[in-house]
Amino acid sequence: MSNELTVIPAGQACSFPLSAGQRLRIETPEGGQVADFTFRGFHQALTRRINGTAERGPGHVVYVAKLGTIFYNGVPEPVLEMVANNSAATHDLVFPGCQYTNPRDPLGCRNLLSQVLGIPLAELPAACSLFMHVVDGRAFPSPARPGDHVELLAIQPATVGVTACPGRNSNAVHGPIHVRVVG
Repeated sequence: MSNELTVIPAGQACSFPLSAGQRLRIETPEGGQVADFTFRGFHQALTRRINGTAERGPGHVVYVAKLGTIFYNGVPEPVLEMVANNSAATHDLVFPGCQYTNPRDPLGCRNLLSQVLGIPLAELPAACSLFMHVVDGRAFPSPARPGDHVELLAIQPATVGVTACPGRNSNAVHGPIHVRVVG
């Protein structure tokens, strides 16, 4: 059982191995900072479709994660569930995570997640972007307040990569992300 705080500085990432039943608490302590997360095999499209069907019936998809959203792998098997959501910001299930190709730019979330999870960039699944503000497919500065957080319950063992996004468009501030593994 761990409840140790991990501080992820802006523009960096960490990975967190979880056992079934453990929770991952992800917090924007200063507000306005986006965090991306993913795990090996995360399937963004299946997650949108299965949750959409559960919420509204066959043929529906969802574009944001909220309390009760289940995150699936490509089998599809449930891997994580959002069991707490203390934020009015959007948790986006459409954007794949930022990635910069110019060597003068900082590493993007996809690059960072690839490194901490040890998954080649070409094989890295998409991410869920927490604490976003998306309108008509465009990212705006995050409206997250200091202390906003979500908790993800591991339904099965998984290693989850989490970033403090370096993105220019989505962050109101470039601050840390706090993460705790609980249980």
